[in-house]
Amino acid sequence: MAKQTDKQIQETGLRLIQYLKRREASAPKTVEEEVWQHILSTTELVRRKRRRYLYIAGVAACLLCLLGLFFVQSYKTSNDDLLQIAANMNRYEPLDSIKEIQLHTSSGEHIQVAAHSQLISHEKGNAVYVDDKKVSTISPEKETEEITYNVVVVPKGKHIRLALSDGSTMHINSGSRVVYPHKFQPQKREIYVEGEIYIDVKKQENIPFIVRTQQFAVNVLGTAFNVRSYPDEQEAEIVLQRGKVKVEDSQKHSVTMTPNELVTLHSGKYIDTRNVDAAEYITWINGILIFKGESMANVVKRLNHFYGEEIRYTPQAGLITLYGKLDVNEPLELALEALAATADLIVTKKDNFIEIAKRE
Repeated sequence: MAKQTDKQIQETGLRLIQYLKRREASAPKTVEEEVWQHILSTTELVRRKRRRYLYIAGVAACLLCLLGLFFVQSYKTSNDDLLQIAANMNRYEPLDSIKEIQLHTSSGEHIQVAAHSQLISHEKGNAVYVDDKKVSTISPEKETEEITYNVVVVPKGKHIRLALSDGSTMHINSGSRVVYPHKFQPQKREIYVEGEIYIDVKKQENIPFIVRTQQFAVNVLGTAFNVRSYPDEQEAEIVLQRGKVKVEDSQKHSVTMTPNELVTLHSGKYIDTRNVDAAEYITWINGILIFKGESMANVVKRLNHFYGEEIRYTPQAGLITLYGKLDVNEPLELALEALAATADLIVTKKDNFIEIAKRE
């Protein structure tokens, strides 16, 4: 039946064409063009109908696949970019060779920042300030592109405060790196940390804030907590000051924390949770370290990070546990003198390091 219909349409079209050719001289051009278009449309309609349905179905299927891939890729873009930048941070100078705080912007700038300054990301994400001075601007074109990231590198012996575009603020301790976006996505806020930070997260309903490290992630809405996760240390800690957070370790084990709890991880694996006074774990932001039975090994590690000097201890000194407060705003020599006086230690300056020994 379909073949017969096609044939009839074609015969009708041919008769009309012959008729128009005879009338070509007298027919107005606009009318002729309209009739021609009608004939071509009619004669091709049925013939292509079946092929068109198949073609349209194929194209639709391809478009759906491509759109699905696009949305999946768009969803993954931020996380993939963030972790990729974190994985490539070794392209920057080693922390041991850096003397000043560095800001590597998403636009390719490398800016040195004075210690104890405040880095501020504009709420619209289009500029970065050091205190009240604008040091970087995002072009209008980049503002509409995919999220891009800045990297703050804080060498040993330095410390800085960072205000993010969403209103969250953090203190970045010495020997640390932080990757953060020039502005956050509408549905998720996410940063990457190597080292130690204290962060006060601005609460935004239904927009979680995720702090990622090499070995675990902390998921929050509005809270204040301390994260310590140095790449050269197997043990990591999260201390919650207020709010509630969920910690997920490298084994996908998760634990929910409440205020004044400390979670310990070893090589990225959850170990335990214990109650502490959270305030004692964040005094470093004011240059004060509190020790309550701290091992000499841990104290020396912290002093190395704060001062950027190589400090060693003898086996006998390593058995000592320390109690008290230490003001690391003071020069290293004075801090070590105070440490020696409270723990009966001898501090000796060697050629290229400082040695702590137990007094005989």
